[in-house]
Amino acid sequence: MGHLQRRHGLSCDNLRSIELVTADGMVRRASHGEHPDLFWAARGGGRGIGVVTSFEFDLHPLGPDVAVGQLVFPYEEAESVIRRFRDLAPTMPETVSPELVVWSLPPGPDIPEELHWSKAVIVMGVYAGPPSEAGDAFAPYATLGTPLADLSGTFPYTAVQSDIDALIPDGIRAYMKSHFADELSDAAIATLLEHDASRPNPLSLIAIRTLGGAVARVDDDASAYAHRTATFNVSVDAFWEAPDLDDAAIGWARSTWDALAPFSTGGVYVNFSGLYDEADEVRPLVQGTSAERLDRIRAAYDPDGVFEAAARAQ
Repeated sequence: MGHLQRRHGLSCDNLRSIELVTADGMVRRASHGEHPDLFWAARGGGRGIGVVTSFEFDLHPLGPDVAVGQLVFPYEEAESVIRRFRDLAPTMPETVSPELVVWSLPPGPDIPEELHWSKAVIVMGVYAGPPSEAGDAFAPYATLGTPLADLSGTFPYTAVQSDIDALIPDGIRAYMKSHFADELSDAAIATLLEHDASRPNPLSLIAIRTLGGAVARVDDDASAYAHRTATFNVSVDAFWEAPDLDDAAIGWARSTWDALAPFSTGGVYVNFSGLYDEADEVRPLVQGTSAERLDRIRAAYDPDGVFEAAARAQ
């Protein structure tokens, strides 16, 4: 998933070919025309297919500068802002992939000092087109509530992609779990905020990302990604530094994910899945309707389970 997904699809939808080493040590090129079963599996199937050594992608003209719409709303309005976002986001043009984050405001030049690390709701999106055309697309964000700050502007796309790197540097402790959802009911939003109240530290967050558009137009059986029809992804992301916060941070992410499960499709996004220590539990939720075909392909190319054994040993 990414900032441009409703306009240009998922990263795996734009993959043209890969070179990979399979469990027998052979180097293979996979594409629509070569080893199409491997190519199908590599696009959304997660680990266990092979060691990929190169990628070839289709690209789309963009930037180098892009327009970003980003408004900050007071935490006291969180419930109403999320409800309005739920109704608005799927109706916005596909040039915007709306995101909402329940977080704490990091220090920054555009954030008043008294608001630093205070809880807030942040709504954002990147315009997948010329910045000069973005104004009308982002205008509906102003109807979501009473903004505390407007951080919108035009920025290098590379800066947008790296804007929280300093807050979440390499080596930070992290644990993520997510759900796909067809809708966000009032009860789901209330449950989300109830658990956000016990968020263990300011860096941790809950994010809502909007799908549809180009993501949904790809045939269900075109790749191993099994969640084309979902409207939203709700991600519970714990980030922390001190090892003595491990139990609290991981426990919060798991309990929040458990509480939101009744409102989900039952599917899980592989990149936000907590997969490493819960593989047997989570993998069927990640793979969904692709599971049986993925198992056949893995068995054909890795009959001895070399990659599965390596993954479990990590």
